[in-house]
Order: sequence, then C-alpha cells, then structure tokens
Amino acid sequence: MQSTVSSNPFSIHDEKQWVITIKDTLKEVEAIEDTDCLSAVSIYSVPNALRTSSPDSYTPQVVAIGPYHQWRHELYDEMQRVKIIVASKTTQKEQSLQDVVDKLKDIVPKIRACYHKFLSLEKDTFAWLMAIDASFLLEFMHIHNEGKPTSAITARSGMSHLVDDAVVRSSHNSILKDIVMLENQIPLFVLSKMLEVKLSLGTQDADERLHQMLVGISKQLCPFKTTSESYPCAHLLDYLYHMIVPKGEECTPVSHNQGDDDTKVHESAKGDEDQGKESSSSGISSCLKRVLGKICKAKDQGNEAAQKEGSSSGSSTSKCKEAFNKIANICTKLNKRDQNQSSTSCLGRLSAAITGVGSRSCSFLPCLWGVLGTCEKCIFPSRKEKKKAESEDESSKKETSKEPPSRDEVTIPTVIELSKIGIIFSPTTSTDFKNSITFDPSTRKFTLPTITLDVNSEVVLRNLVAYEAAAKTSSGALILTRYAELMNGIVNTVEDVRLLQGKGIILNRMNSDEEVAKLWNGMSKSIKLTGVPELDEVIKNVNKYYNGRCKVKAKRFLKGHGHGLWQTLKVLIIILAALFFLVQSICSVYKCPAKLPFNH
Repeated sequence: MQSTVSSNPFSIHDEKQWVITIKDTLKEVEAIEDTDCLSAVSIYSVPNALRTSSPDSYTPQVVAIGPYHQWRHELYDEMQRVKIIVASKTTQKEQSLQDVVDKLKDIVPKIRACYHKFLSLEKDTFAWLMAIDASFLLEFMHIHNEGKPTSAITARSGMSHLVDDAVVRSSHNSILKDIVMLENQIPLFVLSKMLEVKLSLGTQDADERLHQMLVGISKQLCPFKTTSESYPCAHLLDYLYHMIVPKGEECTPVSHNQGDDDTKVHESAKGDEDQGKESSSSGISSCLKRVLGKICKAKDQGNEAAQKEGSSSGSSTSKCKEAFNKIANICTKLNKRDQNQSSTSCLGRLSAAITGVGSRSCSFLPCLWGVLGTCEKCIFPSRKEKKKAESEDESSKKETSKEPPSRDEVTIPTVIELSKIGIIFSPTTSTDFKNSITFDPSTRKFTLPTITLDVNSEVVLRNLVAYEAAAKTSSGALILTRYAELMNGIVNTVEDVRLLQGKGIILNRMNSDEEVAKLWNGMSKSIKLTGVPELDEVIKNVNKYYNGRCKVKAKRFLKGHGHGLWQTLKVLIIILAALFFLVQSICSVYKCPAKLPFNH
C-alpha cells in the first residue's frame, strides 16, 4: 500500500485540483458557440528531433509570450516586471487592466483551442497572462511600425530603449528572435481584441491597425523579397509563412511510404550517373569495334575470293580463333589478378599465342571482335548485370530490415561544381516563391529567390520550417522544407556562398561567409522531408544536365575505375599487341608499303 502511494505523482490536493480543472475546461468547451474553433490548432510544440539540432533556435532566451514558457524562472524573473509596466501604461486612463482581462475571459475557450498542448491554467489566470503578454507584444510591434518608434504611447511605456539604446541592441535582436518562435506565439485575434478595448476601436479599424503593425515587423523578419500580404492569419509566424507561401498556392505533396524514397530525383540522378559511367567505360572498346567492323566489311570480298581458291583459310581461321580464345582467357585471368602482381608471364603467353598463328591468317579479323567483347566484359560489367545485382542486394536488405533508408540531403552538385560546367546562377524576378526556383537547360540559367541573411535569419528559417511541418502533417507540401534541403545540397563551402553572393542571390549581413555556410549545412539535419513536384522537377533537370556533361562523365569514370586503372592498362596492352600482330599477319599476306616496319 505504501509503495502505491509513493508512486503516485500527485498529492491529494493536486488530484482534487486536477478534477476541478478538467470540469472547468469541459464547461468552457460546452460554452463555445462556434465549434469550428476547436479544430483551429495553430500553435504547436517543436518536435524533439528538431529541438536537439539547435535548442536555442526554438527556446525563448529573453521573453516568454504565451503559456508554453511562461513559468521558466530565467524568463519570468527577468522580463515579468517590464511586461507588467508596459501593460499598465498602454491602457487608456478611463480603463483599467482589469477591464481588458474581463473582455478576454469571454474568448478564453477560443484562445485555448489554438494551442496544441493541454493548458491547465484557470480561466482568470489565463486571461491575465494573455492581457499582459499581448500588451507587451503589441507595444513592441508598434515600435517597429515602418522601422521607427512613432507614438507617444511608446514613450509612456518605457520601451523605446529596446530599439534606440545601442547598449541593449543585443536584447532587441533577442526579443525579435523570441517573438517569431513557434512556441512563443499569441493568436492574432487576441491582439485585435486588445486593440479594440485599449484604443476604443471598431473591429475593422483594429484589424487594419494590427495589419500595419504586422507589415512593419515583417520587413525586419522576413528573409525573402515578397509583396504578398496574407491577412488574416493565425499568428505572427503564420503571417510570415504565408507572406512567402501565399494561401491557396500550396502544391500537392508527393506521397512517400515511410519516407522511403526522398524523391524520385535521387533515383533519376543515380540513373543518369550510372548511364554516364557506362557510356564512358565502354568508349574505348566500342570505338575499336567500329574500326574493326569497317576493316572486316572492306575485306569481305577478299575472304570470299580466298575461300573460292580452296586455300587453307578454314584451318587458318580455326587456328586464329583458338589463339584469340587464349588471349581472351588471358584477359580474364589478368583482370582477376592482384594489381601488385606482375603481368610479365601473361604477356609472354600472349606473345606465344599470337606467334602460333599461321602467316596466311587475315581471315581471323572477325575473331578480334569477340576478343574485344570479352575484354570489355572483363573490365566493365554490363548494366543489366549491375542492376540485377543491385536489385538483389536491395531486396535482401528490405527483407532483413524494416527501417526506412537514411536520407541526409538532396542529391545535387554544389554551386561551384555546377558553375564549372557552365550553369549560370541568377536571382529571380518573380515574387511567387514556389515558381521562383527554375532551371532552363537551353540557357543554362538556374534561378533562385534572393534571401537576406542576418543575425535573426537562422531562428526565423528554422521556426518557419518547424511550423510548416507541424501545420501540414496530413496535407500540403513542405515547400520551405524542400527549399532548405535544396540550399543544403548546393551550399557546402564558403566558395559556394561567395559565388551566390556575387550573383545577388544571397545578401549577407552576418558576421562572415563561414556563418552562412554553417547555417545551410545545419538546416536539414533533422527535417521531415517530402516531395514537392515543382522543386523536384528542377532538381531532376539540374542533375540530368550535370550528369550529361563529358567532363563529368570522364571524372566519374576515373573516380569509379581509378583503383583498376593499372589493370585497364594491362588489357589495353593486350589489345594493342593483338592489333600489332594482326597488322603484321595482314602484311605477310598482302604487300604493305615499304615504310611499314613489318616488311623489314
């Protein structure tokens, strides 16, 4: 009995209070006239996978707005007094803060419905919390209207130092970061209600005033150039998001099974790469085949004439076939030998096999066709065999493991690699974010939206991506997430950043280019991925163009077969030796020009 009591996390008082809270919450829910607001969740908790990658980007450092971080001691002790002073001084003389709280009590159930977490705060406590935090946020936003403090209410509140005093400039930027965080949001209808009560405005006038404030603060927070206005919205972060991705323009996502294939872009890129390798690897022997084919065709009449004369060409041909079969076997064995072993004995056997061919042996020309095919198979396995082996490996892995494959980033070359093959980066002129990322193979122009990066940008981008992933769990493509993945793929080093800066795609207001590269390289470590048809098509076209360049094919061929380069040289020596003895045999039958060394 004692162990049962000790394992209970609640005291008797806590249990009774919990029951009271549940009953009060049920009464509030029943009192809601508009049942649609019950599903209007817009303020979420950041997933732990994202939070662990950069905790400070999702956790307020100076001021808590809303209930999620309200009771953290380091925030409460530091800013609570400032928030209370602001709330009291921004109230009209004929009204008290209690009047504002009473008005908010009427919409407490609607406010609660916006938060994903269960909030156990009492109705009165929750209304006071909203009144104080909303007053602070409104005043801070009002200061930033059009980028400058404008009203007498700012002077009365004592908040002007948060913008004007250079000593606390860092606190000002920290507050900017805090108010854009996903877990630090307040519904905009609360702010509008506060303006109605405090400034004695009508609903429409209050909405217009709030809209002006949102425009002013968004100019400092939004990293992209956009003219979109997305009001009304759920909260400040939602407003920023829909400035970039306007409502009604979200594209349909590509469905994925357990996140299995990041996008078909990866598969197409890999296919293009394999095709490039195969075409590069078979180039030497295929060229020799074509040359020998022409020789054989030219000598067909001579062979027919030799057969009519009843010569021993049949036996000579069989000897040639036997000799070149020996050559093919030597090629196969040589290809399997260790790179460090000498090929002297193999070449000796090759010489012995060639010298065993009779002098009248020009009819063995077609035999060399098969030799080259054998050599090619020794060095370069066929694509079908590769695919068959790979499919068998993949099927065996899927049978033994139920976990989805890991995906780190988009398979796409970096900015420097793309520029080396002639791709031109250009800032887009479109304000439509979704359609501003394009690639035209005919002009080699890769357009990207211009992004301004400053000390606040990482927090803004991370929380926009987190909000997108949380708000579109069942429908809607993660456009910003895919954009972050794209930038993570093409930006790898400082040189990539500098090239994009020179093209006007990145406007860097951070301390260094290294910080920009670090920002993009760290953005996609724990992001939930999805396919976006428009962006995936761009990535696919870029990869296709890149993989089709001869320079890229040659580089990949050397990289893929560099370890077997010495073996390749050995086989080339064999082929050249075969050609040498072939020409010598031809010249022994047909009189070649005296300049050739074979007649000496």
